[in-house]
Amino acid sequence: MNWPPDEIRILHVDDDSNFLDVTAELLERENDRFSVETATSPKEGLAMVRDRPLDCIISDYDMPNTNGIEFLKRIRENNPKIPFILLTSKEIDTVASDAISVGVTDYFQKKRISSQYTLLTNRVMNAVKQYESDKRRERWRQAIDVATDGVGIVSADGEYVQLNDAYASVFDTSKADLAGTHWWEWYPDEQVQRFEEEIFPALRKKETWRGRVVGRRTDGTQFDQVLLLSLLEDGGHMCIIEEYEN
Repeated sequence: MNWPPDEIRILHVDDDSNFLDVTAELLERENDRFSVETATSPKEGLAMVRDRPLDCIISDYDMPNTNGIEFLKRIRENNPKIPFILLTSKEIDTVASDAISVGVTDYFQKKRISSQYTLLTNRVMNAVKQYESDKRRERWRQAIDVATDGVGIVSADGEYVQLNDAYASVFDTSKADLAGTHWWEWYPDEQVQRFEEEIFPALRKKETWRGRVVGRRTDGTQFDQVLLLSLLEDGGHMCIIEEYEN
């Protein structure tokens, strides 16, 4: 999903239909990307969650038969990550621990002031943005794991933070042993100097670099590899080993 998306789909559940109507109107007024659907009971809300894609759920805490915590439990059975914001007229401390224990994303105390809708809009936007970011990271992790090329992620301080089995096998080691080490531990000194003086300046200038380098395996033997580097927004970089000498 590009951020921000053209439409952010919200389900609001509350047994007070008047409050639902007002909240939907004001949220959509606060942010024209919001599309708010409503349900007057958790049962109706569960059916709507099953039937359509959603980006966020807002629910009242005080409802007859099934309160917001019980509703959240049911949601989490099949939707463990979707943002869920709990609204309550009670003091936050009285519901916070229960809400956190079942995976609430955020909670918000109802107040009869117009500014609460601006605050709620911001909470929704932050929750949805984090949700989408987490999904992108998970998709990226899955893509790395199944890639046939060796793929590794190096943090801004030079540490391997993510890699696949194919990347580790090039250095004749395992993911567990390679993760957490620094990239320069796997290259001869003259290559480390080349990275610092030639390769990284070129990478920072063009955001990508591709070329042949010499790596070092766990037993100290050296080997040629064709390496593709891509600069990441956080200052780290992605490494793809396209070819290497067996």
